[in-house]
Amino acid sequence: MTRSDKNAPVNRRQMFGQSAGLFGELLGQFLGAVEETRSQLGGGFDEPWSLDPSRGLLRPPGAVAEQEFRRLCDACDACIKACPEGVLFRAPVDSGDEAFRPIFDPGRKACFICSELHCIGACDRGALVRPPSVGQLAMGKARIDPSVCVAHEGVACSACAASCPLPEPAIVMLGEFPLVKALACVGCGLCEETCRAATGRRAIVTLARLS
Repeated sequence: MTRSDKNAPVNRRQMFGQSAGLFGELLGQFLGAVEETRSQLGGGFDEPWSLDPSRGLLRPPGAVAEQEFRRLCDACDACIKACPEGVLFRAPVDSGDEAFRPIFDPGRKACFICSELHCIGACDRGALVRPPSVGQLAMGKARIDPSVCVAHEGVACSACAASCPLPEPAIVMLGEFPLVKALACVGCGLCEETCRAATGRRAIVTLARLS
């Protein structure tokens, strides 16, 4: 009795080839969706080469360019004392040229971007300047590490996207996965703080701007 095609033994090489082809097709569809979403949202997504990981100290909101900030800021602590959330603190003594001047660390506490921006109002040296809009604060940029993000492990999580305080959200969800829209991100660190609180991980790191 001959076997029907339905019951014929499986050719493993053929099965592997079909599986690989299906995976490639699904991967292509996913990457295509990523690019389509990026295009629809106006581009500006974070890329691995767009930031310098060695620049780790985040300045207060409204900080001018780094070299000018160092020239103008005399470490008077006025902005630190004015912060109602206690976000700002002095850079440690081993920070070289940046020692004693104000910084914040989302690993400790993120900037809540209060509507009054008390820190800027307290600075009379010109080191902190109120921008035309909150979207131009430019403290830094958030980076998501997919190898640590629980969403990339099949866990439903959009905590980082929900925490973004900006009128134009800097983190958007592409299906189940969060993506940072770098042009919109101001580097407040709330997504990093929320990620840590919600998942116990640090899948997001907020890096300081280059200048």
